[in-house]
Amino acid sequence: MNRKYAYIWEYIVNPDHMDDFLNAYTPDGEWVKLFRGNPGYIKTELLCDRDNPLRFVTIDYWESADSWQAFLKDNSSEYE
Repeated sequence: MNRKYAYIWEYIVNPDHMDDFLNAYTPDGEWVKLFRGNPGYIKTELLCDRDNPLRFVTIDYWESADSWQAFLKDNSSEYE
């Protein structure tokens, strides 16, 4: 059985930095660009809390936990 892997982040965004945050985490943002082209990466979703417009969740989807770990090993300095 092939089990997919998701890595979830939660953010509370300072309103003064909202534009920077959205530029980084939208589908064409720097966060997604870091993952693209890496084996096993599927996609990233950016979700906004409808009750709190400053709260966001990103979900990074990978083919497996192993592909996520390989990405971290190969890209640790860029990821940090």
